Amino acid sequence: MVFSGVYPLDQSQHTALRGAIEKLVLNDSAVTVSVESSTALGQGWRLGFLGLLHLEVFNQRLEQEYDAQALMTVPSVTYKAKIKGEKNIKIYGSSEIVIHNPSFFPNPNIIEELYEPMVTGTLITPGKHTTIQVASVAE
Repeated sequence: MVFSGVYPLDQSQHTALRGAIEKLVLNDSAVTVSVESSTALGQGWRLGFLGLLHLEVFNQRLEQEYDAQALMTVPSVTYKAKIKGEKNIKIYGSSEIVIHNPSFFPNPNIIEELYEPMVTGTLITPGKHTTIQVASVAE
């Protein structure tokens, strides 16, 4: 999934934007929603989409159907990190953490391994084309 923060341009539009997002999510069960807050942008939401096109269509529908102007942060994906050091593991509560938001990325010095979403896929085309096998492609 691809995640993006969505914030109203003006906090006075928060209620209207929340209503528009709730209505769109009713029609699109693939979108995940969680409340988020930023010191710079105020109250907003972290929305998860199936891809960049899904995000763009959702944003377009917000504008066209509900006249809701929203500020969307740069899309990102979820990462997993393996933490080293007993003290750091105690701080994070586990040796493996999930990072949904880049602003919560831990200090690179304490990361033993970093995992990103990968896809293994096979594309099968009509007979006149070649069968292509893609080993591992980052999303």
